[in-house]
Amino acid sequence: MDEKLREKFVSAIENAMRVAGANDYNEGMQTARKLLEWACNNVRSIQTLDDLRAALESCPPLSKREEMIGLFLANRLPQVIRFGLKIAAKRAADTVPSMKGGRPLAIPPQRVGEVLDYVSKMNRIGCSFETAIQRASQRFGPSERTIERLWAKRASISDEEPVIEITLEEALKYLASGPEEVH
Repeated sequence: MDEKLREKFVSAIENAMRVAGANDYNEGMQTARKLLEWACNNVRSIQTLDDLRAALESCPPLSKREEMIGLFLANRLPQVIRFGLKIAAKRAADTVPSMKGGRPLAIPPQRVGEVLDYVSKMNRIGCSFETAIQRASQRFGPSERTIERLWAKRASISDEEPVIEITLEEALKYLASGPEEVH
């Protein structure tokens, strides 16, 4: 696995530990290890029929009612396990955040400005709008339609002030060419 992909996995798993409630990766792994050890030890203690017999013999005496309930549950062990898993799934659904729905974004939000700047730059140097959209699609990856949609809602994307370099560049063009040539 290459380093870049490895680091993506590390970051995703560390973030998942935080989402699940751990303060950091180490705390999350300690909790996971304890849970797995508990499950492994309890299954290991009844791994054979003799182990099961020994575990049952170590239990305190049961009342008639407890015997009936225990035998009822033992005879329906698959259903009991299913019920337990449903309860665990319900708890997980209530406490662990769900995955985001919908399609993944074609362009990460932090790159939208870069794409729009590129389209604008291409248009300023003489490319038609259609050509600028095509070139942006080739350069950044999303479809031409996606870039057109971003362009159409560009006013609502960012409320930032214009970049000083672009503003100065436009002012110099205006002064050099005269007001009648700049649109």
